[in-house]
Amino acid sequence: MKHVRRLLGATGGLARFLETTTKHHEGQPPRDAWQEFRLTDKGKAYRELVKELAVRQHGLCIYCERRLTDDTGEFVKRPINGKTVDVRSVEHVQPKSSSVQNVLDWRNLALDCMGNSAGGDDSCEKNPQVTCGQRKRDRELPRGCDPRDFPDVASPMTHVGLDGALIANKPSCEAADICGEDLQRTIDNLLNLNNESLKLARSYVGNEVRKNIHDLKEWCLTEGASAEDMAEAICRLAGNRLQPDSVGHLCSFWTAERSAFGEFAEMWIAKNQHLFA
Repeated sequence: MKHVRRLLGATGGLARFLETTTKHHEGQPPRDAWQEFRLTDKGKAYRELVKELAVRQHGLCIYCERRLTDDTGEFVKRPINGKTVDVRSVEHVQPKSSSVQNVLDWRNLALDCMGNSAGGDDSCEKNPQVTCGQRKRDRELPRGCDPRDFPDVASPMTHVGLDGALIANKPSCEAADICGEDLQRTIDNLLNLNNESLKLARSYVGNEVRKNIHDLKEWCLTEGASAEDMAEAICRLAGNRLQPDSVGHLCSFWTAERSAFGEFAEMWIAKNQHLFA
């Protein structure tokens, strides 16, 4: 989990929907109001919202950091129940069952990866691979555990271990007045971000980075590079992997890459925070 940028305001289609239908929604079941928005203007307003969320989140799931888009910025697809669908959904960070205001409030909206769910209540509760919003469902995140509330990209609230486990960074949490134990429980239980599938994916990313660093060090030694030149070369490698791509999106499991680069990532991020603002 990393710092995620919020929407700056309601997108045009959502704003128009709210302006024209506020009275109509009084007393309406929250889920019905959301479904009505999804269908308005033949889905154009909803697609506009989803696209803007992807921009704000650099193309990643708000929770697990799976990449939701391809190299062109288009949403990737996968087969679910015999249909090919986009691998993303709009997540209501506070439960959409609570009120119409929460359902239609742009401050409550984020983009997630559908959590590997193939659909159905049982799959969400019992399948050990289901993650993110599909796992959380109508439960609330503890105070400070919304990635959009993390201070900024230079303050890592989590890091990734050698085995791919996502771990709350307790010193950073303490500095940000976030309960590290709450964040770890959110990671492990509420969002299921340390299931075997995600741990394996993050460990693969970390091992790839560490191999690239090793190979670069070997090349620098062969070329007789100084320690300073070697460190600069590793910082450049970190920047090449950590910076947004040509469509402004980040690599999958960005925090795993950051953790594997260690101090070199932190040096590069400190100088390039503007890329994530």
